[in-house]
Amino acid sequence: MADRDRETLFDIQRAAAKINQFKQGFNRQSFLADDRTQSAIVFQLLIIGEATKRLSISLRQKYPQIPWSLMAGMRDNLIHEYDNIDIEEVWRTAESDIPNLLIALQPIIDEF
Repeated sequence: MADRDRETLFDIQRAAAKINQFKQGFNRQSFLADDRTQSAIVFQLLIIGEATKRLSISLRQKYPQIPWSLMAGMRDNLIHEYDNIDIEEVWRTAESDIPNLLIALQPIIDEF
């Protein structure tokens, strides 16, 4: 795999780890009331989505168990619908999808 793919996977991993860090100590209700944490997590989701678009097609095809298209699509929704972000969806993503993403990414990163 290309060096760019390796670095991009690390970018995704770092952003996901930051999301886990930022949401510590929050439950759904406290998250929905905290604009700063919402903004921090949305920004990391943007990084994940943009980085996903930088990955080579061959890498994305090799690991279809990762929802690459959904990750990129979330970035597009957050950017283009910035005035109508579904914060509940952001919470669900941070709470459920991000921990699963970190687990799924590790074996891929370990291959490098």
